[in-house]
Amino acid sequence: GLMTPHIMHLIKTDFVVFEYINYGKPQKYGYFMQLLVQCAAIVAPLVCMETALLVSRIFDRRRFSFAKPGVTNAAALQYSGCIIGGQIAFLLITGLCGHRLLTIWTFPLYLTAGIFLMSFYPQYLDDRVKCAFAVLCSAVAALLLIFPLIYYNCSSKFRYHMRKADMRETAEKFYREKTGREIPFITGDIWSAAMLQNTLKYRVKAAPAFDVILMGIHRDTICEKGALVASLRPEADAEYVRKMFGVELKWQNAEIAYRARFGKTKTFAFSLAVIPPGAQWKLEDRK
Repeated sequence: GLMTPHIMHLIKTDFVVFEYINYGKPQKYGYFMQLLVQCAAIVAPLVCMETALLVSRIFDRRRFSFAKPGVTNAAALQYSGCIIGGQIAFLLITGLCGHRLLTIWTFPLYLTAGIFLMSFYPQYLDDRVKCAFAVLCSAVAALLLIFPLIYYNCSSKFRYHMRKADMRETAEKFYREKTGREIPFITGDIWSAAMLQNTLKYRVKAAPAFDVILMGIHRDTICEKGALVASLRPEADAEYVRKMFGVELKWQNAEIAYRARFGKTKTFAFSLAVIPPGAQWKLEDRK
């Protein structure tokens, strides 16, 4: 009964929330391989935390030492087990539904995995083990800081190194050339629309083309004044616009150069189009 309103809302909105979830991760694997990848990402926190515990105990006893069977802290086991179980259930259900996983989603599992594993170890560890664990954590933290510092200064990535102003200027110039007006509204894929809205300091409203609900809220503005469409996947967004407004988009490719401090110069390419004023909303009202 508690979930019924939420399920009904998902059905009424054509499960649009899952479009947002799926957008965050490119599709690299098939259905069953993706499930295996998700299972591996779920198991990884337990493996990493157990490895840290084993290394720490090696410093103490000069040999491998697995935890003996038996719970030493039942409260910690129940607490962490419930949290881990809920997180794993959610991730696996989304996987079974065909949705992809960002590995960052499993980061909360590392904390609870540590509590879960420690519930099988003696409640009080000696100072040597604590010192070894602290040194190990410091070494890992140093690596996590040094590696991104080197990587992102030497490897050019458009999400990090492209000047937002270049994208804004390109979009504004395109829209003026096509309409002679300022941009009244922005749509397209999530990243492109949000990026442009951010560079315009949120003076212009925006919504992803696939989100019928948000597009419906702004349909009067779009129909009266038109809209800019910016996309990294023009075919998909053209289909959404066609269904909503009956407009066939004419795309124009745009390119922006970018580079890391010590990296190679690369080119970011995206597509721009215009929904002209006077378009008519073709979909029924969503209530």
